[in-house]
Order: sequence, then structure tokens, then C-alpha cells
Amino acid sequence: MNIRVKDVIARHRDFLFYVVISVLAALIDYVVGWFFLDTVGAHILLANTFAVFVSAVFHFILTSRLVFHVKTDLSGILVYVITFVVGIVLQNAVIYIFYKYLLSSLDNRLNYLVSKGFSLTLPFLIVFLLRKHLNKKLASSEEKMQ
Repeated sequence: MNIRVKDVIARHRDFLFYVVISVLAALIDYVVGWFFLDTVGAHILLANTFAVFVSAVFHFILTSRLVFHVKTDLSGILVYVITFVVGIVLQNAVIYIFYKYLLSSLDNRLNYLVSKGFSLTLPFLIVFLLRKHLNKKLASSEEKMQ
């Protein structure tokens, strides 16, 4: 059984690294977002967008090297930016709907925490699969050019 667990971990190493890096990025995202929402008094969308941007820089550097094994050149950055935009649009839509409408009766802190949690779940999987697909296409086209 121990060998099977090791095999599963080895087979899904990239996804597991992506999960760990994403959790760390989510913590950065939450802390920065809460700071701007609660301390600075920024609008929910401005606070969320800035927080996502800060955590995305962290996420890009680590996932490019440890998960997708791509260079941080212009094409790698372009893939990340495209998927980042998709992710932030999805995150902002989800957080806005939950924060303003579905959970507005909750205390601000709890509302933000729960709304942020929902805004991270769906985009997480969509963006991972999209990045994986685009990075494979990019690597394939670079191999053909060599």
C-alpha cells in the first residue's frame, strides 16, 4: 500500500504542487484583500483585484518553474496572463454575487471569508486545466520549431 501511495503522489506530483502553491497564493490573496477591504476601505472589486494580482505574481513564478516547467519568457508570460484574466473575471463574478447578494446578511469578515472561498474554487480547476492545455500546446510548438 505504501508503494501505491508513492505511485499516486509521483503520478500527480504537478497537480499536488499546484494545489500547495495555490493554497499559499490564496492565503496571500485573502490577507491582502482583507487588508484593502477592511483597513483601507476599498471597494470589494478593487480590493479583490489587487489581492489577486499580488498573489498571481507569486503563483506565476512558482508554478512556472515547479509545476508546468516552462520558461518565464514572453510566451510563458502570455499563457499565464491569458489564464489569469479568465481566472480574475470568474473570481470577481463569483465574489461579487456572493458578497453583495447571497451572503450580504453575514458579518463583513465572515461574508468576505466565505465569498472568497467560493470565488477560489471554480476558477482554480478551470485555470489549472486551461494552463496545462496551453502550456502543452506551447511546448509542442516550440519542439516543432527546433
